Amino acid sequence: STKELQVLKQNRKDHSNREGVKYRVGQVVKHKTSNWRGVILGWNRQTAKDDDPKQTQATSLTKKSYQSTTPDDDIKYFVVLDWGDASILHQANRPVSSIMNVYQSDLSLVEDPDLLRIRSGQMTEHFERFDAETGSFVPGPTLAYIHPHDYLQEIWSSYSNPSDPVAQEIVSGIQTMAHRLRQIIFGYTSAPEARNLHVLSSYLSRLSKLADGDVIPSEEQFRSTKGVSAQSTVKCHLQSFMNLAVEINDTLWTRRTSLETDRKIRFALGEVVQHKKYGFRGVVVAWDPEPAYEVTHWDGLQHIDSPESYPFYHVIPDPSDTMVAFGGERSWRYVCEENLELCPRDSRDIEVDLEPEWSYDAAACSYLPPDDLILRHGGQLNDEGLTEKCLQEIKTSIDSLLVSIRESSSTGDEQLDSISEQLAMKKFFEILKHAEDSDMATVLSDSFKEIWKAHKDKDIRYTFDTGVNHLLKGKTELALSTFGEVVDIDPEYGEAWNKASTCEFMIGNLDASMAAAQKTLEIIPSHFHALNGLGLVYNEKKDLKDARDAFRRSMQLDPWSPVSGRLSVCLDTLQRWDKTSLKVKGNPEAEENLSL
Repeated sequence: STKELQVLKQNRKDHSNREGVKYRVGQVVKHKTSNWRGVILGWNRQTAKDDDPKQTQATSLTKKSYQSTTPDDDIKYFVVLDWGDASILHQANRPVSSIMNVYQSDLSLVEDPDLLRIRSGQMTEHFERFDAETGSFVPGPTLAYIHPHDYLQEIWSSYSNPSDPVAQEIVSGIQTMAHRLRQIIFGYTSAPEARNLHVLSSYLSRLSKLADGDVIPSEEQFRSTKGVSAQSTVKCHLQSFMNLAVEINDTLWTRRTSLETDRKIRFALGEVVQHKKYGFRGVVVAWDPEPAYEVTHWDGLQHIDSPESYPFYHVIPDPSDTMVAFGGERSWRYVCEENLELCPRDSRDIEVDLEPEWSYDAAACSYLPPDDLILRHGGQLNDEGLTEKCLQEIKTSIDSLLVSIRESSSTGDEQLDSISEQLAMKKFFEILKHAEDSDMATVLSDSFKEIWKAHKDKDIRYTFDTGVNHLLKGKTELALSTFGEVVDIDPEYGEAWNKASTCEFMIGNLDASMAAAQKTLEIIPSHFHALNGLGLVYNEKKDLKDARDAFRRSMQLDPWSPVSGRLSVCLDTLQRWDKTSLKVKGNPEAEENLSL
């Protein structure tokens, strides 16, 4: 609007004079006393009116204000905090906000290259990318307009990402792999939709889009006037491919778990049930052989002995019933089998908000689930096992590729080996080294996880995934036992050692955790998550120099690693010890900082 344009023009005029302004928008700074890091989002000159305490209330950009320690300091900055730093400070009962309003005299420039990449949800909204050459973030169009002399036009206008050629190779490899997986489906059926093979039809559609490069969201396509960058293209392709791989693996693992459970499942998908205690009715849309959460202290289960020994059901309730039962609508309920009963047939006329794939069977007064849920929960589709066989073949092909990428080994298949070369690990690390934002780095980190987890033996992978499931449910000792079984069978399965290290750390067995992390690194020297874990062990043991070194090694591989906050604390503490000759033992302040 005209008014908004006038405000922008006035802001630009107010920020045209940088006299006395020490830092640029996009530079990474650190608070001198609180030690958090952040990125300059903007700056303002203080006036007498601004210094009036009545005028310094928090606004949308001013979450917390620090008082100046220098009377003539008339420059204040809006600073976006690093998520990791903010989290560490919260753990130490020193809460901070996501954006701070800080005097210039309270800030210093961050120069350590391992501490420059700030992670925050605010970044993509305000900045285009991180620039390694200047060690700062490139302001987006609005910030660049408002702060015209903070934008380094000569440096940033001609930029091209050094990893773009490698990114294009990976995109090509993923598209070729998608085409190969599509051919697997065609080997089972040429027209899955016509044969009502809905699961395969859905995967065929996704693979076709991936093979054709049709995976770029519209917001990515229109974000820049220069078109979709190679970074965005490879990010979207990797994300689509890995999501598909994870989904197929999870579907087959869940199906096998459902088929092998020794617990009788009383209520089928789509049945209308009623809660015995609270009275609400609803539809069963999923079930777990055992609860996915720690439920022993839930109020509605205190009358049940050992509720964790029963199956639990995901129930979409009738909103009018939950209004009566709880005083408000509830989107879903997680209910122990002992608290449910079949709803009387004459009371099954309910209103529920189900996904469009569900349909109503008037004759049975129940709902018909979509094929993917039937498959996941061990049900039989009307296809003589064709869908499951096809998905298993797709999973086997994906696993062979990922193992080949990790081990730089031949699969014995010429096309798959060619794809593996296009997706070589060194290329992933090249892109990660030059990743322009934390979103890209996260997609790459998630991709490494899938590469590390892959295994050619489906039974070993199933057991490994069962261990991960135990870990996610908080059953750490059971998870550790499961990972122990895995490494007994295959001592060279690096990711199983890494997960065992995580379990040992959570239990408090630091030496065992360290040994497992070191074993992981023997097998996969570039496993930066294992290096993160090793650093945390050293940190917990109060060996900050070794913790620092482990975090440094991790960040050489993954410059966007979230352990940068931990590294920053290590460096601050070691520097303070050097200055004051403090030792760990008998020093309360050192002990307190080590606990960070």
